[in-house]
Amino acid sequence: MSKPVPLRLRKLRLVGARRDYEINFSEAPGPRNLSVIAGQIATGKTTALEFVDWCLGAKGHPEHEEVMANVRTAQLAIDVLDTETTDGDAPRYIGYVIDRPLGPSSTKAWLYGGAFDDMSEVPLRPLAADPADPESLSQWLLRACGLSGLHLKQAPTQEESKTSVLSFLDLRPLWFLSNRRMGFGDLALESNVHRSIKLNQVVDLLFGATDDEASARNRRIDELSSQERELRTSLVTLRRFLDDADFDSLEQITAKKDELNAELAQVVARRRTADAHLRTESSFAEELRKDYEQAVNDVNELSTRLRDRETLLRRLAPLRAQYADELRRLELLDESLTLFDSLTVTTCPACQSTLSKRVELIAGQCTLCDETVTPALGTSQAELVESPQVDLASERRSLTRRLNQLKEFSHEVRHEATKLEGEISHAHGVVRERQSAIDNATRGAVSPFLAARDQLSQKQTELMSSIRVLKQSERVMEQYAEIEREHRRIQAHLAGEKDRQRKHAATSTPRDVVIARLGARMEAILRDFQFPKLDLVHIERNLVPHVRGRRYDKVGSSGAMTLIALAWTLCMFELAVEEGSGHPGFLLIDSPQQNLLPDNPSQDADAELADELVAARVNIASNIYKHVNVWLKKNPTAQIVMVDNGPPAGADSNIVVRYSGDPSRPPYGLIDNEDGSAPND
Repeated sequence: MSKPVPLRLRKLRLVGARRDYEINFSEAPGPRNLSVIAGQIATGKTTALEFVDWCLGAKGHPEHEEVMANVRTAQLAIDVLDTETTDGDAPRYIGYVIDRPLGPSSTKAWLYGGAFDDMSEVPLRPLAADPADPESLSQWLLRACGLSGLHLKQAPTQEESKTSVLSFLDLRPLWFLSNRRMGFGDLALESNVHRSIKLNQVVDLLFGATDDEASARNRRIDELSSQERELRTSLVTLRRFLDDADFDSLEQITAKKDELNAELAQVVARRRTADAHLRTESSFAEELRKDYEQAVNDVNELSTRLRDRETLLRRLAPLRAQYADELRRLELLDESLTLFDSLTVTTCPACQSTLSKRVELIAGQCTLCDETVTPALGTSQAELVESPQVDLASERRSLTRRLNQLKEFSHEVRHEATKLEGEISHAHGVVRERQSAIDNATRGAVSPFLAARDQLSQKQTELMSSIRVLKQSERVMEQYAEIEREHRRIQAHLAGEKDRQRKHAATSTPRDVVIARLGARMEAILRDFQFPKLDLVHIERNLVPHVRGRRYDKVGSSGAMTLIALAWTLCMFELAVEEGSGHPGFLLIDSPQQNLLPDNPSQDADAELADELVAARVNIASNIYKHVNVWLKKNPTAQIVMVDNGPPAGADSNIVVRYSGDPSRPPYGLIDNEDGSAPND
């Protein structure tokens, strides 16, 4: 019986502003084993596979003009194997929808529950684009495959090599054979050393051939053991707290809390009754209460007036200081006019003799030098004749009068404030007297009810405190239950990891043996394809395949490269699925008949091989589909999706959609409204 695969593709939907575009990979009650997207070139077949790749975390999506004009987001409905499914049970799958809007490689994806028909209205969670993020799309897919959290060495031959987190895209060469890798000589990613190192480690990981497998499992066991110890310590601590609180279960805490809540409701009701009795028994003191309220209002009114007077005093103080400064400035000006008269001449500048009369201007003529003085611009002749002295006395009198008035007003305001302070003190005394009168009048009538209310208030406080403690205990118990569940899960995971470690120790296979098995399977697949003159097939340690004793890209025929690429990919896929070793369980193949009918066969280096492939092309194409169908029949949970321009007649039942490339024969293509027949609405 074949083992269940982790993931299955159900349907691709491209969501547009005006309409959606879909490809259904499934049929009731579940996905097809083989789904073929057929049709003419340039109709969007490869684009469909690239959008599946985008929904699974690719760094880019198709950017054709018709795509960018009509598609806003891509959605992929998938089935994920329930992790609780055991070997003896029928596999159970859970439906999800991955939604990833078109945009840059950092675009976040969203995970919905169900399929398209019953998709949840809100996303279950966002999925980050960074593969190293534990909450990323990549790690979510790897968790489904049982490979989450693993690391790959950047330099496997070095013991202290840096590592990087395993990404779902690191597995992509084993689940997506693009036409570029098939026909351009980079099947095992050998042209990129870094990517080749990663691919080799992924293959070793899937087939248990890595020398680091035991150490990796030991590290995982150590991590799980550490988590188990921490959880066990937390459980002991929480259990001690619950034992001190004398609680054994959440139900017991809930029952006790309900009992105290009922008692609290009774106490609150009794207190309300006591308050009602108090109001009833003290109703005769209503007039005293009114007098007391009036006294309080009087105090508040007087306090408001006092604040107003004090505010006014604070505002008058700067004004008084300003007037005083003005007076001081006038005094300084007066003194300067007396001490510093720079225009008065008392000594003859020629002979230094004291002048007998004052030098002045008379009728525009200087009495010292007899010269006529020309008036300055804007100065009248009258002003030139005599410049009157500034009269500061009147200004000083005016300022002094205003300052005295301001001082007098300030004294009045201060007097009002002092008077209000006395009235407030008296009003407070009245308030105290009236409060005492109320107390004396009501003491005998309400004292029993006051005592009862105080007791009820104290009881209410005690009950509320006890309920808070119970709520805390309830939260602790819930936390205890959650940690206990996590502890059991970690224990089960740890036991499973130890069991896998024992199995690995008993069944681990040297890497050369794994490579040999892969080479043997590839040779068997090529024989099923009826590859001409098949001989000397093997796979190197760096995963590069050889046929006829030559490297696959040196065999001399582009059609032969296609068949070798198909056989290499299928041998990896088939053995990984058969052994249940972490492969996602589906395979995307773009153009399996690529180059089987080259435009000019004579251009191939090995013209004989090319001619044989051309002659046998129809049979080889049928053999490819025959091999795939035979293997899928033995492994019905696996899934293969192919894009093929012209699949053979025997594959008609596997075709999920066929694009005509002719606007008159729909469907034209993936974006079927972009057929060139009419402009868009």
